[in-house]
Amino acid sequence: MIGRRAALGFLLTPLALAACGESEVLVAAPPADTQAYPVVEAGQARAILDAVDRAVAAGVSSKDTVDTADPRLSGAYLDIRLAEAKVAAERKKKVAVPATVTRQALIVPRGTGWPRFFISVGLSPSASTFLVRVLRSDTARDPYGLWAETMMLPGASLPQTAQDASVLSGDASGLLLAPKEAITGFAGYLNDEGKGKGAEDFRRSEYSDQLLQRLVADQKALKEVATVTSKHVAVDEAPMAMRTDDGGALVIGRLQQTYTVTVKPNSGKVKVKDADLAALAGGKDELQFSKSFTRNAVEVVVLHVPAQDSKERIRVVAAEKGDVRAEVK
Repeated sequence: MIGRRAALGFLLTPLALAACGESEVLVAAPPADTQAYPVVEAGQARAILDAVDRAVAAGVSSKDTVDTADPRLSGAYLDIRLAEAKVAAERKKKVAVPATVTRQALIVPRGTGWPRFFISVGLSPSASTFLVRVLRSDTARDPYGLWAETMMLPGASLPQTAQDASVLSGDASGLLLAPKEAITGFAGYLNDEGKGKGAEDFRRSEYSDQLLQRLVADQKALKEVATVTSKHVAVDEAPMAMRTDDGGALVIGRLQQTYTVTVKPNSGKVKVKDADLAALAGGKDELQFSKSFTRNAVEVVVLHVPAQDSKERIRVVAAEKGDVRAEVK
């Protein structure tokens, strides 16, 4: 189909064909091809995943940046790997080589615009459940890169995608919440500890429970000396979404969490005992602070958003989370 579209590009204006002694013949431009096609064919997907696996195995170094790393690594996946490389360099350790991920299934939507994405589902010896890998290309000139590698929640299952699953816009209708609203709504659900306005649209999940339980535990442990706050914000970009055969949608979006511990006046110091977090903040195995400590994490969630007339609620199918920055004051 790519070859066909390229050929049509040369016929956007009428062509004049003339031969000696014959009258001029005008050939009108054909109508624009607006039909949506699979964003990749099976053979292309295999080649892309082969290239991605090589880039994953090669990894990144502490000297790499978003601009210098292999373009087959991108988005949240690259941000997390760069942070891990920084931590390894600070702690004078080698970056762990990621385990090989098998390929169990491909989910390829149909679309015409950019960015484009498709999904590969597989297994890894280092993961207890299936991995949902998101491959994304932002423009026609950008190769598909591994944008996220999320892990399915225990007991969760991917909804069946329609045979002609189409890419959906951020404001697509017919859903309990439009894709963009679903991602921002989930951020609000976490910020309000599952109790605020709109919480009834979301089903409890192991992912949200773990985040909220960690926050409560830290607040309780540090209540005498510090305050602990957490805020999740949807990153300002259109979420990726595709139609499922139940009339709903599979929606993939990125969040950022800012987790801050602020020491109360005249309360002494607080220790950061997590060696990786201390290294991310530029410290050694253990770090102390007397004012505040802030950690920023990137999150990717894969949501199943039901149809508007469904009695179901939005549920988290898979998620990925990793610290990417830390700062001490």
